[in-house]
Amino acid sequence: MPSFIIYTHQEPQILARVCSRLGPYPVFVHVDLKADLSEFVDAINPVDLHRVHFIADRGYVNWAGWSQMVAIRKLVSAALLTTELDDYIVMLSGQDYPIKPVQELVQALNCFPRVQYLRAFIVDESDQHFRDQVDRRHYRDLPVLVKRRLTTNERKFRNALIRGMSSLDFIRRRRTAPKAITVAHGGTHFLLTARCITELESMVTPEIEKYFKRTFCPEEHFYQSLLVSSTFAKDMFGGGPSEYLGPVQAYYANLHLIDETTQKIFTHDDFSEVQHSAKFFVRKVAAGRSAKFLDRVDAELLKVKPKLAD
Repeated sequence: MPSFIIYTHQEPQILARVCSRLGPYPVFVHVDLKADLSEFVDAINPVDLHRVHFIADRGYVNWAGWSQMVAIRKLVSAALLTTELDDYIVMLSGQDYPIKPVQELVQALNCFPRVQYLRAFIVDESDQHFRDQVDRRHYRDLPVLVKRRLTTNERKFRNALIRGMSSLDFIRRRRTAPKAITVAHGGTHFLLTARCITELESMVTPEIEKYFKRTFCPEEHFYQSLLVSSTFAKDMFGGGPSEYLGPVQAYYANLHLIDETTQKIFTHDDFSEVQHSAKFFVRKVAAGRSAKFLDRVDAELLKVKPKLAD
């Protein structure tokens, strides 16, 4: 039986709706400490509460920072306690939505029980943009204005500080990756067996953690690098690391339909594209702008009543 892990910081109603669609399987949720946990708990449909587990040890999560990877690893640790070694742990974000019934996903996973769904390319085989993400030091977890949601001006001020500190790093010597790993970059949202993730976590050393704490978007490098350096590399989707195809994150998505900009919110106008997609999830959705789209996905693709969790 697969387990689902979700990290989120907004849209409690979307989370509740997704949790309902993932039944009867267990779901583990990390809510950013900047958000009010009670809003998310209260939104969950009472019939789903027995299998939706909120992580008590929450942290402040900063975009593109190591703090995001910390939240993901807490979710993984919780899921590993109850997930059989050969079952999958499926990672989603709070802006993802299933576009096929969850049972179809489970059937597909059962057909290829050893495949590890995490596409990644070797950073040294890419371009300077991706090498700078790991060779230079980044400061996305700068402990300034991290304990609450920020106004637009506060966010601009914080980002300016971060850019300033990062720019100073160009006068320092480039970092060297730990010898135990080959640094890779790829999709964030994975489907990995518990056996695989257990091995990946066993590979982590203080040196490896220290290295990834200063990378940009470590959630796009950490498990990816461990996987291509592990005994499970041959089981990656495609038989190993992906060929570098260019700086478009959607090229390396796993079972997600992602717009090439990565910023697009899917709406009712995108239903035809989603309907004909072979993917199992779509990213991104929002409660207001995606409302009609989600109702139609529920009714026509997932075959459930619209607004079941509302």
